[in-house]
Amino acid sequence: MPADLQDQLRTTLGPAYRIERELGGGGMSRVFLATDLTLDRTVVVKVLASEHTAGVSPDRFRREIQLTAKLQHPHIVPLISAGAVEGVLYYVMPYVTGESLRARLDREGALPVVACARILREVLDALGFAHAHGVVHRDIKPENILLEAGHAVVADFGVAKALRESGSVTSAGVAVGTPAYMAPEQAAADPNVDHRSDLYAVAIMAFEMLTGQPPFTGPPHQVLAAHLTTPAPSLLERRSDVPAPLAHVIMQALAKDPVSRPASAEEMLAAVEAAAAPTTSAETRGGAEVVGKRRSRLLPGAAAAAVLALGAIGAWRYSRPPLLESAQSIAVMPFSVSGGDTALIRLGQNLVTTISANLDGVGDIRTADGVAVLSHAQQKGSLLSVADAAAIARALGARSVVHGTLVATGTSVRADAALYDVAAPQSPVARVSTTGPLDGLAVLTDSLTWQLLREVWRRGTAPTPNVSSITTRSPLALREFLEGERLFARSGPLEAAEAYKRAIVADSTFWFAYYRYRVARAWLAQPVDPALRTRLARHLGELPGRDRELIIAIDSSRTQSERLQRLRRLTIQHPDFAAAWVQLADYLLHHAIRSGHDVRESIEPWEAVVRLMPSDLEAAGHLTDALAASGDLTRARQAAARFDSLLRQDSAPLSNARQTQLLFALTLGEQRPGRADSLVKSNPDLVPRTLGAPERMMMAPVLAQVDYAARDWDAYADAAGRRANTPLARMIHQTMSQMGRALRGNWAEVDTAIASGIMSAAADVPQITPYLLIRARVLAELQGLLPADRETAGRALTIASRSGLRSDWRVEGHWLAGASALVSGDSARLGEVLSTLERDTTVHAVLARRSLRAIALGRAGNRSVAAESLLVLEREHGEHFPKVWGAFAADRLLGAQWLTDDRRYAAADSLLRFTRGYLILGTAEAAWPIFATAQLQRSRIAEALGNRDDAIMFAQIFLSNFDHAPPSQRLLVDEARERIRRLGGPDAPVGRSVQ
Repeated sequence: MPADLQDQLRTTLGPAYRIERELGGGGMSRVFLATDLTLDRTVVVKVLASEHTAGVSPDRFRREIQLTAKLQHPHIVPLISAGAVEGVLYYVMPYVTGESLRARLDREGALPVVACARILREVLDALGFAHAHGVVHRDIKPENILLEAGHAVVADFGVAKALRESGSVTSAGVAVGTPAYMAPEQAAADPNVDHRSDLYAVAIMAFEMLTGQPPFTGPPHQVLAAHLTTPAPSLLERRSDVPAPLAHVIMQALAKDPVSRPASAEEMLAAVEAAAAPTTSAETRGGAEVVGKRRSRLLPGAAAAAVLALGAIGAWRYSRPPLLESAQSIAVMPFSVSGGDTALIRLGQNLVTTISANLDGVGDIRTADGVAVLSHAQQKGSLLSVADAAAIARALGARSVVHGTLVATGTSVRADAALYDVAAPQSPVARVSTTGPLDGLAVLTDSLTWQLLREVWRRGTAPTPNVSSITTRSPLALREFLEGERLFARSGPLEAAEAYKRAIVADSTFWFAYYRYRVARAWLAQPVDPALRTRLARHLGELPGRDRELIIAIDSSRTQSERLQRLRRLTIQHPDFAAAWVQLADYLLHHAIRSGHDVRESIEPWEAVVRLMPSDLEAAGHLTDALAASGDLTRARQAAARFDSLLRQDSAPLSNARQTQLLFALTLGEQRPGRADSLVKSNPDLVPRTLGAPERMMMAPVLAQVDYAARDWDAYADAAGRRANTPLARMIHQTMSQMGRALRGNWAEVDTAIASGIMSAAADVPQITPYLLIRARVLAELQGLLPADRETAGRALTIASRSGLRSDWRVEGHWLAGASALVSGDSARLGEVLSTLERDTTVHAVLARRSLRAIALGRAGNRSVAAESLLVLEREHGEHFPKVWGAFAADRLLGAQWLTDDRRYAAADSLLRFTRGYLILGTAEAAWPIFATAQLQRSRIAEALGNRDDAIMFAQIFLSNFDHAPPSQRLLVDEARERIRRLGGPDAPVGRSVQ
C-alpha cells in the first residue's frame, strides 16, 4: 500500500471530502477519518491492501458497492460510495461513535449473558434483512460489529460480495473471511457458500463474547483445520451460567454441516429471543435447570424423576465431580429373569432402553445403543451371565456393564443390579437395588438411575439427570415405542415401524418415535407420509445430535455423494451407531452403485452392522447379498447359513424371511443337494408367495443376475404358474418364465411372450409386466441380440398412452419408442418422439431426450462424442434421484462400449458397476436385460486394465448367465471361453456348473 496514500486520497476524493487523519487499520486495510463536506458529516474511508484485491475490476467493484449500498437497516452501517486510488480500492461509510465489539472484548473479556444476547439479537436482525436481499456478509467478526449508544451495528456489509463479483477469488481477508470466524465451507473454499456461513461466524463470536475467547485458537492454519475437523468445545463446560437453550442454539449454529445449523437468521433470532427470555427462580437455580417442570409431561403416576431420555442427551450445567473412569462408557444389559415370565422378561428388556437413555450424557457418561444391546442379548435367552454381559459390552466398545436380575413377589418386583468393569468382571464396582410395582417401569428406572449415579460419582454430589430430548406422557405411546425397539432389535424393521407409528398416534409430540419410524421405513426403502416427515423436520432440534444428523443425511441430501459423505462421517464420529451403519451399508448396496461405486464397498459396513446387531435377520440377509454380488460365493454361503440359523431361532419370521431363504437356496447353489426342492416341499405355498406377483417374481432374476448362480428359477416360475388359480395368473407366471430364459440368452422368448396375448390383456395385467417386455426387447435391439421390429415402437407408444399411467413411465414409453425407431431407421417416428419430449419440461423428459440424441450420435458413427455425452449424462443420472430406467441401462452399456473403444477403461467400468449390486426394483428391471453382456464388457475392460482375476470372473459370470444362447450368439460365448483359457482360468462358468 503506498506510503503517501493519504495525499493520494485527498487528490482522488477531491473537494467532496476532507481527510482529517488516519485512524489505523491492519495488514488488510488502512482506515481514515474524513469529513463529507456536502452534508457536513464525519465518515470513514477504508482502503483495501492491494495484495488482497488482485484481479478486481475497480469499475465493477464500484457498481457492486452501489447495489449493496441500498441496504438500509437500523443495525447496518450503510456504504456511501466506492472507488480506486491508482488501482487500490476504497469505500466510504458513516463514522460510528463508540467502539467496536473487539475493543470491548479486549477491555472486559467475557460479557454478561444479557449483553451478549442483546448484541446477538441485533446482529441477527441485520443479517436476516441482508440475506433477504441476497447479500451474505462473509466476514462477521468483533472488528466489524460497532457499538453505538449501547446498540450493535454491522459494518462492511456487501464488501465481500463486491470483491467476489468483481473478480477476486483468492483474497484472504474480506473476500473469504477471517480464519478465527470462518465457516468450514469457507475454509474448504467451497464455491457454494451461502448465508449459513454468517450464522456460523455469529456463533463463533457469541462463544467468544460468553467465554472470552473463540472456540478455536492458534496459528491460522491450525484454526482453519479445526473448523473443518474438530467439534466445538461445549459452551456450557466453559461457562456454566449460560441458559441451556441459548447454549443450544449457539452450538447448533457451530455445526460443521450447514444443513444442521438454523435454516435462516430469522430462525436463529427467534431461538435466541426465546432462549434469552427471563425465567423464574423456580425454573433456574444457580444456572442449573430444575427438572420438575419438564417431568410433569411424563407418565401419569410416575415419580417426579421418572425420566425417559431417548438418545444422546444435551449438556449438563453443573460443576462435575470426578467420575469413576470405567463408568464413562456403560452398556446396560436386559435384566435376567428365571421361570419364563413373559411380562417380566419384557420389563427387563425395557429397562435397557430407559436406563440407557437416563444415563447417557450425564457428565462424561455415554451408553451403548439400546437396540444393539438387545440384538446381542437376544441370542443368550432370558438368563444372561455376567461373563456374557461383559462380552457383549466389549463387543459394543463399552468399558463397563450393568447386569441385573428381576424377581416378582406378588404385585411387586425387586430389581438388583451391579456395575462391572469389563476388564475385570469378577467382582462388581457398584451394587444397587430397588422395589417397585410390576407395571412401574418409570419408578424402577428412576430409582436405579439415581443409585447408579451416586455410586459412580466418587466425590461431590451426583448430577440431576436433565431431560433435554424427547419425552412422552402417554403410557400407550411408551409401550408401543418399546415394542418397536424390541422388533427392531430382532430385525423386523417394517413391523417395528408399525409399532412406532402407533406410538405417534398415541402421542403426536413424541418426536423420537417419529425419528425411529422414519429410520425403520428407510431401512427397506419404504415411503413415509410427507406430513409426518414435515413434522419431524420441524422438530429436528429436539433430537439428540447424532440422530438429528442421520435424518438430515436421509432426507436433506441433494445427491448420492452428499448422502454418502454424511453417512460416512457419522460412522466415523460414532462407530457404535448401528442405525448410521445400516443406512450407509444399505445405500452402498442398493443405490450408490448407480454413481460408479463398487458393491464391494458395502461389505465392510454390513459386517459392522452384523457385529453391532447379531440377531438382525435383515443384516444377515443383506450381507449375503453383498458378498454374492461381489463374487465371493464361499462367504456368501456362510452368511446365508447364518441367516438360516437366525430364522430357525425366531418363532415368528419377519419381513418375508421364508421367501428370502428360498431365493438364497435358488441362487447360491446350496452345497446340500435339493435344498430348494426341500424348502418347497416343506412349505407348499412358498413358491406362489415367493414368485407370486410380477414385482416379487422379479426378485428371482435379480438374484440370478447379481449372484450368477441361479438354478433354473424359470422352472420354479413354471411351477408357480401351474399352481395359479386363474388364466391371467398363469399367463403372468409363464411370461416371467419366458423372460428368465431370455435372461439366459434365448431372446426369442421375449417375442414369444409378447405374442402370447399378455399385451392385449393389459387392462388386467399389472402395468409393470408389459413394460418389462417392451423394455427388454428394445434393450435387446440396441445390443444387436434381436433384429429391429418396427412394431415395437408402436407398442411402446400404446403403453405410454394409457390413462392413469405414472408420468415417469409415460416418458419412458416415449424413450422406448424413440430408441426402437433409431434401430429400425424410422426417422419419422423418432422425430415424433423427440417433439413430444421437447414439449415436456420434467426432469424425466430432459433425461430421455438427451439420451436419445446421444445414442443417435453414436449410431451415426461419432462414438467418441456420444460416449462423452453419455458419460456426463449418466454421472448426473446416477448422482440424482429421477430415473428413466430403460435409458439408464442403455446409456450405461452403450457408453461403456464406446468409452472402451476410446481406451477410457476406468470410466467405462464405472458405468457398469451398478449391474453387480443387489438392486432394488426399478434398477433391477432395467438391469437384467443387459446383465450378461455387461459382464462380458467388464471382462474386456478388466483384461485391458491388466486385472486378470476380474477378467476371468466376469467372463465366467457371462457364461453362467448366457447358457441358453442360440447359435447366432455363439461368437460371444466363444470370446468369453477364449479369454478364460488365455488368462489361465478354469474352463467352466461360475454358478450352475461349479458347485
